[in-house]
Parts: sequence; structure tokens; C-alpha cells
Amino acid sequence: MMNILRLLLFIGLCTQAFSSRASLGKLLNIEEIPQAACLAEFKSGSETYHCSGALVDSQTFKTAAHCLKEDTDITIRCVSGEEFQVIEVIGHKKFNHKKIKRNLYERRYDHAFLSLDKPSKSSIPKTFVNKEEIHELLAQKRECAFFGVGLNPWYQGTGRMHGVKTSSSKISIENGLLIINDPFSAVTMIGDSGASFFCKDEREWINIGTVSAHSWENETIVASNDITKEDHALRFNSLGIRSKLNELESDNLQEIEVAKTYRVLPFSEYHDGDIVLNTGDRQRARIEITSIDGNYVTGKLDHYGPADYYLCGDGISCEETLINIRIHKSNLTSNYQRPEFIDLR
Repeated sequence: MMNILRLLLFIGLCTQAFSSRASLGKLLNIEEIPQAACLAEFKSGSETYHCSGALVDSQTFKTAAHCLKEDTDITIRCVSGEEFQVIEVIGHKKFNHKKIKRNLYERRYDHAFLSLDKPSKSSIPKTFVNKEEIHELLAQKRECAFFGVGLNPWYQGTGRMHGVKTSSSKISIENGLLIINDPFSAVTMIGDSGASFFCKDEREWINIGTVSAHSWENETIVASNDITKEDHALRFNSLGIRSKLNELESDNLQEIEVAKTYRVLPFSEYHDGDIVLNTGDRQRARIEITSIDGNYVTGKLDHYGPADYYLCGDGISCEETLINIRIHKSNLTSNYQRPEFIDLR
């Protein structure tokens, strides 16, 4: 149990508080970012600041309650390219700005639901609000991530969406909070407040929390979604979401070429000599083609994953390269791309 009397300084991650610091973390590829991940732009008089968040149904956006201020115009811009105006704001009834400065666990109420002026047409990941479902998902040691518009080393300012990943094995559950202790991989920065925190269930991202703060010890503090059930005003239409198990699967390659690098779908079977293995749930697997034989390709396979899967020198994460690997063409998708940022400003 975390000792709340220890010397911690928790910092809200909205952009009006700070102007510089660089994001750290292991970035996901741009195509792995859900279409429902969004930027929230707040304008109050001459002041403009950004928070992050995600759609939880076609007309409801979830972010952090500490991002909200009175008399503020809010515009939501999403990875899908859609833009919305906010017509109603509902913060958790138990959230209190003063209390979160004195008591860490008050951050479990750091949720807000924003109603939008029109419905989204994009696919929306599932959102878990039942404690048992969230705890069961975390117990499976899945890949997890948040998708935010915080500061990063490559650009000044906020507003560029990126995904930062971690593992559920790095997460402890404490009194309605998900405490992520992964200082070399998942570090939230200014502008990441309100970002939805996701973990994988098989091939699908599941929304399980809201990013609230980080500590000087580089712990990321996430308010678990199950706390939203304590406020009946925080409701969304779980039956109305349009979710896709794996959007990468719709990318059917017409032609595969030698010397090019392709992404490998999660849970893909591959052959290392006479041994049959599986890529598991990591979407960062990729293969550089050296030869093609009918429906199979041979090449250099790069895996990337947390230390739970591999014995890594740094004890945190690693990349494993295997040569002369055979894999069926149907398990390949579009050309591998290095991580990029989606400008939502």
C-alpha cells in the first residue's frame, strides 16, 4: 500500500500549468492509435490549453475533471479527423480540486464526461466500468497504453497525438487508482491529462481509466473507470459503440516485395526451422522479406515487447531479431512505419 504521507509532488498534466518538459516513453506506431483518441482544446478569454481524452460512445468524450474550468469553450478534435463542440460538461460529483492536492486517492474521481454536438462516425473501443472486468484484464499481463497530446522531445508545445505503451505487470491497483511504475517506458507529460488508459484484450484496446497525474518518482496516476459508477450522471451508451477487433486486418496486401519490411499481425504463427511459434499480442512485430515462396515469405523478424516476454539486458524491454523466419502472407499488413505524431492542434 502506498504511503500517502511520503514526500510526493503530483502534477496535473494540463498545459496551462507548465510550458516545457519533454515526453518520455516507448511510442506505438501511428496506425495503432485508436480513431477515437482525441485532443480537447479549452479556450477561456485569451487563454488556450490542451488536455487529452477519448470517445466512449458516439457522442460522449471522457477526459480528466481537473481539466475543466468555468466559462470555457471546448473543441474536441480526434484522430479520425472529426471535430466536435462540447454542449454539456459533467465532472464526477465527488471530484474536488483542493482535495487532490492533499490526498492522492482523491484523484480516483478525476473523470469528466463531455457531451458532443453531433455523433461520431468512427470506430470506438470498448470501455470497461466494472471493477471485476478491469482487474481481470490487468491480471492477464497485457500490453497497455495511453494516447495523449503531451509535450515530447521532437516538438515544442502540445497538440500532437502519440501512443505510449507499458505492460499491465507494471500496474498496481490502490483504492480506485491504477499506479503505473514504469519510469523508462510510460511517462506522462504536460498535455496528457485526461488521456484514456487502455489495455489489450486479445487484439482489441479496452478503455479502463483516465490519466490524472504523474509524480516526481515518474509514476503515472490513472483514475480507474469503475469509480464512474458512483456518479449516475456519468453514463454513456455502451450499446451504441462501433468497435473493430483489429483494424489492421482490413489491410489486404495486393503485392509483397523482397527487401521491403512489413508489419506482422498479432497472434500470427511463424516457423523458425522446424519450430512453430507465435507473435503473441504485440503489434510491433515486423519482418524484412528476403525471399518469397508461394504463399510464404522468409525474412528477418523483429519482435518488440516488455521484459515479461523476453529476458532483456535492461530489465525493462527489448527487441529480439530472428533470421530465416517463414510466415504466411496472410499474416502481413502494410509497410512498417516508424512512429509519427498526429497534429490535432
